[in-house]
Amino acid sequence: MGYLHGSDEAEQRRLEAQAWYLGGVDFLPPLCAGLQVLDVGCGTGAIAREVASRVDPARVLGIDRRLAQVKTARRLAAAAHVGNLHVACADAGALALPDASFGAAFGRFVLEHVSDPAGAIAEMCRVVRPGGWICAYEWEPGCFVNHPRSAAIDRVWQAIYELQQELGGDPWIARELFALFSSVEGLEDVAVEVRTWTVTARDIDRLRPYVEAARQVFREARDGLLARGWVSEDLLARAEQDYDRLVRSPQAFVSHGFVRAMARRRMMGRA
Repeated sequence: MGYLHGSDEAEQRRLEAQAWYLGGVDFLPPLCAGLQVLDVGCGTGAIAREVASRVDPARVLGIDRRLAQVKTARRLAAAAHVGNLHVACADAGALALPDASFGAAFGRFVLEHVSDPAGAIAEMCRVVRPGGWICAYEWEPGCFVNHPRSAAIDRVWQAIYELQQELGGDPWIARELFALFSSVEGLEDVAVEVRTWTVTARDIDRLRPYVEAARQVFREARDGLLARGWVSEDLLARAEQDYDRLVRSPQAFVSHGFVRAMARRRMMGRA
């Protein structure tokens, strides 16, 4: 399947910034020293590095299917002296890992980009020991609001969602998480919850990188959107101007919704 985002330096900076302003490992269940964890779709390893610091000395393995991201994740882990984080190139749907080899596994903003999300969840279940947890965290586009309102920004994002679908992804995967987790044999205690993230003009240090990250996604999707005639140069320019106004507005308000799904691998012998 295709992939909406690239792996260049600008995209890697976006991923690193996003991990910071969205709250790092706050979406995960409690972590403890000695817990071996698998991060599926680790990107630059921003979340994996924080997880590694929480579970040290246990091993954390981050996997990503893009070699450029794997190389960057390794470099950043080495620079931060995170010795218990290992990063490998692998596909979420076919993990070359032994059964029951981790205490927990998670994916953050990854299921929207895989062709078989149920298969990816099943693979996470397979490599987690009985009683261990599996967690997924995804955007919910239906829970996105900003003020001052911008019809141009909204229209560009809708076009981006359509492009992602055409490339084989699913921007609406968050609302399917309960159904997906419930369909995977071996999982129990499936629970989902909606979480919200909000930033206002009072927190300009988070608002600015958020807006720059959104603009980076616009740049990544630009050629594909224009080629299909789904947006115009004028619409993109108006959306950029509205993001400028958003950053400068003393009434700026942005809120995003997310869905977290969590389950445990069933203990042996339990029906």
